[in-house]
Amino acid sequence: MIGAERIRELLPHRHPIQLVDRVPEVEPGTWLRAEKAVTANEPWDCANGYPAALLIESWGQSAALLAALEQDRLGPGTVLLFGGMSKVRFHRPVAVGETLEHHVRIARDLGETVLFEGHTECAGQTVLEIGQAVLAFRPGAELN
Repeated sequence: MIGAERIRELLPHRHPIQLVDRVPEVEPGTWLRAEKAVTANEPWDCANGYPAALLIESWGQSAALLAALEQDRLGPGTVLLFGGMSKVRFHRPVAVGETLEHHVRIARDLGETVLFEGHTECAGQTVLEIGQAVLAFRPGAELN
C-alpha cells in the first residue's frame, strides 16, 4: 500500500488539491487502484455532488502516480503534463460520504508519453469511465 507521505513525495500536489488519499493496490508499470474519500470538509461545494472537474483531477492524479512509480520518473526537474482525455463518460453524481475508487491501467507506454485508461467506482457502481488519457514527462525548470 502507498500512503499519503509517499504520495506527497511522488506528486507536487498539496492540500486542498491533493485528491488521492492512498493506493491500496498497485502493480507498477501496469495498473493501480487508488482511493479518495469525499468528505463534508471539502473546501468546495458538494451539495449537488462532487464536482466533475475534481473527479477527473483525482483520477488523473492516480494516473500520474502510476506513471511516477515506474522507475521513479518524476524526479527533480521533471514535470508531468496532462495532454488530454477522450471517451469520458459520467454515470452518476458522487455524494459526500462516498469513497472514490480509481482503477487506472497503462494502455501504452512510449517512454516520455504514457496512455492510460480506466474508470472510477463508488460502492461498486461505475461513476466515471476514461477511454484514454495522455500524460507526458518533460524537463522543467529547477525550483530555487
